[in-house]
Amino acid sequence: MQAYLVIALTFSVLVAIFAIQNVGPVDIRFLTWRVQELSLVLVILGSALIGAAVVFLLGLVKQISNHRQIKDLKRKNDELDKVVVELKDTLLSKEKNDIEEPKGNKKDVEPDNLPEDESEYKEELLNKEVEKD
Repeated sequence: MQAYLVIALTFSVLVAIFAIQNVGPVDIRFLTWRVQELSLVLVILGSALIGAAVVFLLGLVKQISNHRQIKDLKRKNDELDKVVVELKDTLLSKEKNDIEEPKGNKKDVEPDNLPEDESEYKEELLNKEVEKD
């Protein structure tokens, strides 16, 4: 930020020196406008000011865009933080339930015991329900 300020001030001083050294009158024509015998100092300084205003406005638009993006990202971050908290709570409650249940009632599921196909798994569950009845 300080380097930008130093460069801007240096450029401003150079433009001012250039403008002061070129003080003669000039004719300005732009589209249908025509100004006669206008001091070159005013033309140079006016052009520099218009350029600075354009750069300022473009920077302002970019800053507003960045502000909106940051606001949206903060909102999304807050939502994701809430999801993380909910998932941690769910995980803790499941771990607590697993600790409280006696291990003898649960069937240990190992990767070797898992069915390869979903239909086999459904069939196994149906068989268990039929056995209970």
